[in-house]
Amino acid sequence: MSKHYGKHLSCTVSPQTLWHLRRLARMSGYGDQLGRVVDKLTREKVLELKPKRGYYDECTGRFRD
Repeated sequence: MSKHYGKHLSCTVSPQTLWHLRRLARMSGYGDQLGRVVDKLTREKVLELKPKRGYYDECTGRFRD
């Protein structure tokens, strides 16, 4: 990856959350790069929340493509 588009983020987590993040990093093969784990979890959640094509919009009462 030659270009880096990332921004810096600093966050405080509980010891248990840190343990889980480290565990997920090891399981995913990221080593100790916890930022990649946070990126992966965020990406998965955004895709889960994004409406899929061809769904019924309850707000407007219409079927959307």
